[in-house]
Amino acid sequence: MTASAFAHCPAVPKQRRANMASRRTTFLGTLFLFAGCAAPPVPPPAPKANPPAEASTVRDPQPLMPAPAPAPAPPPPPLPPAPPPPPALPPEKVIDKVRHHLDLGQEAEALVELNQLLEAQPGYAPASHYLKQLQDDPVKRLGAASQPYRVEPGDKMSGLAARFLGDPTLFYLLARYSGVKVPGQLQAGQMIRVPTRRVVLSTAAPTAPPPPAPPVTSPTSPTPAPPPPPPPPPAPPVDDLLRRARVEMAKQNPCGAIRHLNLALAQDANHVEARSEHRKASALLAEFNRRKGLPPDRC
Repeated sequence: MTASAFAHCPAVPKQRRANMASRRTTFLGTLFLFAGCAAPPVPPPAPKANPPAEASTVRDPQPLMPAPAPAPAPPPPPLPPAPPPPPALPPEKVIDKVRHHLDLGQEAEALVELNQLLEAQPGYAPASHYLKQLQDDPVKRLGAASQPYRVEPGDKMSGLAARFLGDPTLFYLLARYSGVKVPGQLQAGQMIRVPTRRVVLSTAAPTAPPPPAPPVTSPTSPTPAPPPPPPPPPAPPVDDLLRRARVEMAKQNPCGAIRHLNLALAQDANHVEARSEHRKASALLAEFNRRKGLPPDRC
């Protein structure tokens, strides 16, 4: 209500008109107060601006190309070179191995070594010599007549072969003849079989036969027959051979002593002193060879 409105109203006391104006002012103030406290409306989100479109370029259509073939797999790395073969042993070392195998009764191992050596060096005489001992019939080579022999302390098959066959390298042939499987394991008191008479087997390579004599073209006077060859010198007596063997032992030469003692025992196989000296010489030879890494009976 405005002031002009109160002018047309009936007479109202002045105090009442003041109160009504005051109430109106209070109501309007309250109304404005509530209107100001009310939360303002949330404005709608602004639309996002689209990014500027890139200038599109028109390209010519490209022809479709086939996919490239996969790269070939790399080759495997080369294999390392094979190690070089071990150096071949000298023939003498191979023969030492053969003797060692035979001394232990290992015929198969010795046969392999001999065959390989003969393939590398055909006709090698020592290899053929030991191969015959493995293949030949010992009875045919040494004879069927035999006698028992009691092994003495210190006896070795090579020493017995030197005594009864004249060649210590024929020890395996004598072992087969005697039925001994392991020549290196002779025991004192063991009974073996040896040839009744001393057999000397030549190990030299066979010689070519002599050429035939030319035919006689004209009769001539008969040529006298050539004189017979002189008889071989008699062997020294056993005592002389025993003395020579002791001289060789004093010189620390067991091989020389064994040679004299073998000749003495060939004349008298039961000579007590000769057999005792033979055992001493064999033991000394074995000790020398042991220090040098050689077979015990090698001279």
